[in-house]
Amino acid sequence: MKALPRRRRRLVTIVKIAWNAHANHPSQGPRVVKAIDQWVAEDPAVQRITLTEAKGAYPQLRDWCRRNGWAHLQEKGDPADRSDERGDTAVLVRRRGPGKVKVLRARVKPMREAWTVWSHQQRHKPRRHRWERLKVDRVRIWTAAHHGPTQGNHAAVAESIDAARRFLTRRGGRVILDGDLNLTDDQVAQLADDTGCQVKGRRPDYTLTSGRILSDEKLDGGGSDHPARKTTVQI
Repeated sequence: MKALPRRRRRLVTIVKIAWNAHANHPSQGPRVVKAIDQWVAEDPAVQRITLTEAKGAYPQLRDWCRRNGWAHLQEKGDPADRSDERGDTAVLVRRRGPGKVKVLRARVKPMREAWTVWSHQQRHKPRRHRWERLKVDRVRIWTAAHHGPTQGNHAAVAESIDAARRFLTRRGGRVILDGDLNLTDDQVAQLADDTGCQVKGRRPDYTLTSGRILSDEKLDGGGSDHPARKTTVQI
């Protein structure tokens, strides 16, 4: 009996932005949404936005998402408490209009290891990464937004790398991870080798994916100490 031909795997493209917004203080919220407004207006194909150091921008991001038809995935943290990691990482997902994305599942993945900002001798609670299950044009993919602890926090860095490795090798095969990973180029290259993923970015901001990275570019403006990066992934 002649074998039936295998169905070709359906591919989708997702356009996303990742940005360390440097906005843990509430005064920075208006600057953050102004930059997002500009970038989304310049490229209406953008479907997902990862923000790190975004704790202080919570109310502005919530209101922006309500006005523009986006899902706002962010814990509400305490900007007055520098050690509080709730809300540090936010994910915005387009849920209306062309290129809309359905959020099937969203959860926070708290780490166990506390860490220290050595330049200020400021102790922080464990990082809190975000993982999502999304449906893009009938295709289900996993996405993750990570903000890693800084170098020198050996146990916390090792834990964060292990969490990224487990995410990138999860069942289902279609995965995208981005954010301010706070890893060296060698650490990111090793993570990509271990997981068979493509990687693009510039230290400390990277995208890793089981798909194919079609483009990766720096965006102008924003007013942070990190430039935003817009990346297109076929997966």
